[in-house]
Amino acid sequence: MILPYKIDIETERTPHVTYALVAVNVLVFALTGFGNAAGEELFYRYGVVPDAPTVLSLFTSAFLHVNWVHLLLNMFFLWLFGPGVEDRLGRILFAVAYVALGALAALMHTLLVPGHLGDIPAVGASGAISGVMGLFVAVHPRARVKFLYFSEWTFLKTLASMPAFMFLGFWFIGQVLLWSLGAGEIQEVAFEAHLGGFAGGFVLGIAVAARAHLRLLGAASRRRAELERCIDELRRGNRKEAAAVLQSLAQDDSSPAAGLFCARIGAQPASMETAEGCLVLLRGFIERNDGPGAVSAYIALREAGGDTLMSGRDYTHVAKGLMKMQRPRLALSVLKDCLQKSQDRAEDDHVLFEIARCYQDRIPDAEKAMSVLDMLLKTYPGSRWSKLARETQAQ
Repeated sequence: MILPYKIDIETERTPHVTYALVAVNVLVFALTGFGNAAGEELFYRYGVVPDAPTVLSLFTSAFLHVNWVHLLLNMFFLWLFGPGVEDRLGRILFAVAYVALGALAALMHTLLVPGHLGDIPAVGASGAISGVMGLFVAVHPRARVKFLYFSEWTFLKTLASMPAFMFLGFWFIGQVLLWSLGAGEIQEVAFEAHLGGFAGGFVLGIAVAARAHLRLLGAASRRRAELERCIDELRRGNRKEAAAVLQSLAQDDSSPAAGLFCARIGAQPASMETAEGCLVLLRGFIERNDGPGAVSAYIALREAGGDTLMSGRDYTHVAKGLMKMQRPRLALSVLKDCLQKSQDRAEDDHVLFEIARCYQDRIPDAEKAMSVLDMLLKTYPGSRWSKLARETQAQ
């Protein structure tokens, strides 16, 4: 048996919609009699009956559950995969996608279920949650899924992890095999809904990821052009013109940090070199939490030969920006550059920890990750990053 228990992914917002969906499902389960006979009448009214589906039942069936095991298992997978999808899609789009994918999953069940099962109502959130899993693998394919593997006969258990595209890919193949073998009738599981929800979620996720990638490319291209223009102005000694370019670049940002670093550029003395200007750019983007901007400034800084001026903190922020852009190998290269080129040794323990995380969660290479963690523990035994390294090794 395989049980996933954690996903190594950083989210930037609290998953309020995910929590709300869990709460709604639990509330509905309580109001419908906790799955006992009093609730079965509602299953025929609000569950999807393949022989006589209604538009309403396509949506309401995803909020009904037969028993506590049915409910808890579904809510666990929603809690596990929902936050990462909600973070990428945004709360409103995630809520709409969840409901729509639940309805699509129910519709696929009515179309694919064997005819002699057409009078049995199908209920449960598993179709919608399968859609969330399909979305997840499309928008976070390299996220590491940690899982527990154990045998019921030997009670052996092993902690392991693999990329989401592999873990969920194997899950989907398993669902296809079980459906083709007719296991749904024996296990009373609507595999048709799982397949329909997952496929719909994956297609939607591909569209979302493609749109985000195109927007990122367009924004990066515009940012790069502005940075090159700023560097040209700095080379000519035109500090005010460079500040104006930066102000234009940051005009859509409401953070006061944008105006702050523009003012810092304008206040630099006339002897400021181009590399120093690029470094100010880099730190300005870091202050704005603009990962792609920091990456662009880092490229400009390297071309100006000023990457040795960067601190360990600068390097780690650039690496995190590359992680968000799904460029883990470039992030690893930046972190290694920090150890070789930076004159700031204060952040070396942090850099080593980020290198280990990169090997463990993004590339992946467990052997190299453990080797880097060992190096961190030996070199900086008392730092807070060593404490985190020990916790990581324990997992």
